[in-house]
Amino acid sequence: MVNLKIKKKSILKIFSKYFFIPILSGLFIALSFPKYFFPFGFLIGFFFLLNSLTEDSLKKHLLISFLIGFSFSFFAFGWFTYAMEVYLDTNFILANLILILFSLVFSIYQFVIFSLIVYTLKNYVGNKVLLVAPLIWVFIEITREFIPFTGFPWNLMGYTLSPINEIAQISSIGGIYLLSIIALYMSVATFYLLKFRNIKSILSFFIIVGIFIGIYIYGYNRIKGYTDKGVKKKVAIIQGNIKQNEKLDKSKKDYILDRYISLVKKADTLKPDIIILPESSLPFSPSYIDERYIKFFYSLNSIKTKLILAGIDDIIFDNIDDVKIYNTITLFNKNGKVLAQYRKIKLVPFGEYTPKPFTIFSKIIPYLTVGIDFSKGKEKNLIVYKDFKIIPLICFESIFPYFVADFSKNGNLIINITNDGWFGDTSGPYQHFEMARVRAIETGKYLVRVANTGISAVISPVGEIKSVLGLNKTGVLIGDIYLNNNQTFFVSHLKEIYIFYILSPTFLVIILLFYNRKRDKKIEIERLIKPHS
Repeated sequence: MVNLKIKKKSILKIFSKYFFIPILSGLFIALSFPKYFFPFGFLIGFFFLLNSLTEDSLKKHLLISFLIGFSFSFFAFGWFTYAMEVYLDTNFILANLILILFSLVFSIYQFVIFSLIVYTLKNYVGNKVLLVAPLIWVFIEITREFIPFTGFPWNLMGYTLSPINEIAQISSIGGIYLLSIIALYMSVATFYLLKFRNIKSILSFFIIVGIFIGIYIYGYNRIKGYTDKGVKKKVAIIQGNIKQNEKLDKSKKDYILDRYISLVKKADTLKPDIIILPESSLPFSPSYIDERYIKFFYSLNSIKTKLILAGIDDIIFDNIDDVKIYNTITLFNKNGKVLAQYRKIKLVPFGEYTPKPFTIFSKIIPYLTVGIDFSKGKEKNLIVYKDFKIIPLICFESIFPYFVADFSKNGNLIINITNDGWFGDTSGPYQHFEMARVRAIETGKYLVRVANTGISAVISPVGEIKSVLGLNKTGVLIGDIYLNNNQTFFVSHLKEIYIFYILSPTFLVIILLFYNRKRDKKIEIERLIKPHS
C-alpha cells in the first residue's frame, strides 16, 4: 500500500515536470503577447525552460523545450483555425491537425534548436552559457525573418515588451530584436535570482532592472520630446467592415462597391488630401475598365478629394494560358486614372500561394485548390505623387523589420493596408496591429494602417495612436499626418545592426571559452605550486 502511494506520487511528479509545467509555461509566454498582454508572463515560462537546462539531461531538456514551444505556438497562433474553419471550408478536425503540425514545426525551429545549441555550449562554458543564450534566441528569430519561404517573423519575443510604449522606443535604435534581447536577459536574470539566490544573482538582477528603468526613462523622454515636423496632410481611412464570407461571395460585388462609394463620399466631406481603402477592397481590376470600374469613379465624379489609394487584386492576361494576379496598392486620381501601383512582394505561404513541395496536400485541404496563386511583385517601389513618397505595405509585409526599414529609406509615410477579417475577434488582428505599430517607431515615420474590419489607425513616429477605429466597426477615420524624410539609427545602420546580431553570439562564446581556458590554467598552476609552498 505504501509502495503504491509512492508510485502514484512519482507518476504525478513526472507528469507535472514533463508535461503539465511545460504546457503551462508555454501558455504563460503566449499570454504575454497581444491581445491579452499579461505583463512579464514570459518570465514564468522561461524560468522553467532555463531550469531544465541546468538540471536535466539533454533528452529530458529537449522534451521540456519542445513541449513549452508546442504549447506556446498552439495558444499564440490559435487564430489559424478560425480562418480555416469559418472561411476556407476546412473541418474542425483537419484545421486543428494543421495547427498541431505548425506548432510541431515552430517548436522545433525556435525552441528545440535554441535549447540544443545552448545545452551543447553548456558543456564547454558551464552555466555562463546563459549569458549568450538571449543572443542565440535572437539569431534564430532573425533567421525566421528570411526563411522558410518568404519568412515568418510573427510573435518575436520583443512584442511581449513593446506594448509598454516607453520601452518600445529603444527599437528606434536596435529594432524589435533589441527588445527580444532585453526580454530574454530579463528572463535569465530572474532565473538566476530565484534559482541561486546569491550575491552574483542579486547583482545581475538589479543590473537588468536598472537597464530596464534606464530604457524606460529614455523612451519617456523621447515620446515627451517628440514634435511633429514635415509637410502636414490629412488622410481619410475607409474601414468598410466587409465580412470575409461577403468578400468571397461573387453575388455581393455590387453591394461591396456601393458600400465603398458611400463611405468615400462621406470621407470627402471631411476634406482630406487622400482617401485610403483597405486590402483587396474594390471588386474590379485596375488593368481593365469594366462596368464596376466605371460605376465607381462615375459615382465619385463630384468629390473634391483628388487622390484615392486602394488595395485591389490586379489581373493580368499575357495570353489565354498565362494569367497573373497581383495583390496591389493602386493610386488613382478621382477620375479613375492610375497614377502609381505597388505589387506585393512578401506573399503569404498557403494563403496567397502554395509552395511547390506542399501542392500534394491540395487533395485533402480544399482551399488550396481554389483559384490561382498570386504572383510576386518584383521591386520595392514607392508610390510617389507630389509631396507623397509612400512606403506601401500590404498585409503581413508589415511584420518584417528589415524589409520595412530598408523600404523606408527614401519614403516619407508608411501606409499599411490589410484584411484581418479572416481572423475574426481572435488574437490575430491584435498581434498584427502591434507589429505594424512597432514599424512606425523603428523607422521614425507616420504609419497609416487601413484594415477592412479593423484595427485601423494613424500612428505617430513614436508609436502613439493618434486615432483608431476598432474591430468590426464600419466608418471613416480622419487623421493628420506629417511627411518626413528622417531616418532613425536603426534604419541608417540597418545592415551593421543585423551583422552585429548575427555575429555577436559567436564572439561572446569565444570570449567565454577564452575566459574558461585562462581560469583553468590559473587553477592548474595553483595546483602545481601548492605542494611546494
